[in-house]
Amino acid sequence: MEEIKTIKITVESFIDDIEGDTVVSSERYSSSLTAILKVTDNTLSLMYTESDDNGKTDTALTVSGEKITVCRSGALCSEFVFTEGEWTSSLYKAGEYSFDARIFTRKIRNNFTRTGGKLSILYDMTVGGADKRVRMKITSVGGAV
Repeated sequence: MEEIKTIKITVESFIDDIEGDTVVSSERYSSSLTAILKVTDNTLSLMYTESDDNGKTDTALTVSGEKITVCRSGALCSEFVFTEGEWTSSLYKAGEYSFDARIFTRKIRNNFTRTGGKLSILYDMTVGGADKRVRMKITSVGGAV
């Protein structure tokens, strides 16, 4: 059975630039958005659009079993796959620039259901030779729109 509804979410990213074991700089991003939540028996998907000075980026996040896939298109393009304890590789495009990206998923905490919830992913990323530690958190805010 498929269920689709519009919900309000908050998307937060905490990004630390790492050199060795030292955090050399940090940035935080937070945005409140409207998303489409689609739930079937085996998967949960969130689709939303973010805008900034560089343009619009459409995101499709899919949770299937222990795997989470985040596909972005528009101003930023990437397809990141997160599976706890595993390395994955991708291409990260920002405007006319492309970078190889490697991701190691440290921890996934997911309690998103058809009524909303919270999803948190902690991962290490090397993109364009720069090492980063990232925590992405998506939280539903209230009920359906």
